[in-house]
Amino acid sequence: MATFGYDGIGFVVSKEDDFCGLDLDGCRNPETGAIENWAMEVITAVESYTEVSPSETGIRIFAKAELPPG
Repeated sequence: MATFGYDGIGFVVSKEDDFCGLDLDGCRNPETGAIENWAMEVITAVESYTEVSPSETGIRIFAKAELPPG
């Protein structure tokens, strides 16, 4: 726990920025840290900042992205 009672830094994805978040739920064994093959394929393809989710059973990826027209 940090000095001010927070566990970490928060990040909010909004329409005003060029970031997106991807949640890969249920792809990680919290005891061994093993990540399922399908999730590793996504992580490898996206090539961006990746972290373990708070539940420790999933993965979160943050990346720069752009919506297509329309």
